[in-house]
Amino acid sequence: MMKENKLIQNYITQLTELFSGEPWIEETFESKLKELPEDLAFSKPKEDIHSVAEILSHLIVWRKEILQRVKEKKSPSVTTESPDNWKKLETLKQDGFFQLLNEFNESQELLIEFLKTKTDSFLSTKDNFKNVSFDYYIRGLIHHDAYHLGQIGLVLKYFREKK
Repeated sequence: MMKENKLIQNYITQLTELFSGEPWIEETFESKLKELPEDLAFSKPKEDIHSVAEILSHLIVWRKEILQRVKEKKSPSVTTESPDNWKKLETLKQDGFFQLLNEFNESQELLIEFLKTKTDSFLSTKDNFKNVSFDYYIRGLIHHDAYHLGQIGLVLKYFREKK
């Protein structure tokens, strides 16, 4: 008997489309980041608006966190109040933008590879900490990615128009 994984496949498609595919919004992380110069990646449009590097770091942190929650069933180690939620720009500059891009790409690969091993029944599993389903986490991660893709687009638009 074949296990059902239509929903898992749908989530993989959504993650892939936002990352490097052809979503109907015609924007992807790949298209936004492929020619971004390092200095611009660390530039903030305004003091209270995040740089692209800060946004990418934030996405990486949450992708790793959610993967840890659903893969290893570990208790939450990151919250919205955690220092890792939004790392300081100086800290991110030390590792460089290339390192951030590599980590972001790796987080995508790890997510997709993990989801490929699951069936839809996995999504109904609940965690032991917040009593929410793994479906809730995966859907939330996709929404989170889409939101921050738009945010990156706004930051880049600001710099293009400033020239």
